[in-house]
Amino acid sequence: MRVFVLTTGRTASTTFARACNHATNFTAAHESRIHRVLPERLDYPEQHIEVDNRLFFYLGLLDELYGQDAFYVHLTRDPAEVARSYRQRWQFRGTLGRGWARMVMLRRKTSPEMADRVSADMVASINAGIRMFLKDKPHQMAVALEDCPGAFLEFWDAIGAEGDREAAADEWGVRHNASRQDASGTGPGGRG
Repeated sequence: MRVFVLTTGRTASTTFARACNHATNFTAAHESRIHRVLPERLDYPEQHIEVDNRLFFYLGLLDELYGQDAFYVHLTRDPAEVARSYRQRWQFRGTLGRGWARMVMLRRKTSPEMADRVSADMVASINAGIRMFLKDKPHQMAVALEDCPGAFLEFWDAIGAEGDREAAADEWGVRHNASRQDASGTGPGGRG
């Protein structure tokens, strides 16, 4: 079975992948094929869990290749918190939020106020696209960051993962890839 974790990003996706690495009957990775082009980009092995927010751009091809045979997870976090986390990372080149502004909305310059709106637009659009993709998928579940580690352990059981379940749950106490302000404890949570 292949497992695809679909998300906007900034939802503890790195933590999700690290927790999955405690399974002994699956391999797991975070954004492991992002630099590859088709067909290698979507060539995932059996018994693999892939966590990658850019899979959103490949939903049509995922459906053609894996369809109803794969297990899908919609990993979410409060949309306002996700948008805020993207906004905090706006100054970094190559971030998804800035890419959305430039490539989807064709905005060459974005004021701080507009960056907030663009980030919220992106989060809403990606989540809606994932929900639409999942409408006909029999093997799926939603996992909200706010409900972890409990919701993650439900996922663990749903896919029949074996391994160190307790160590997997413990990963949710570690912040991976947090925004600089988030890691210092001075700002809102920004889980990567």
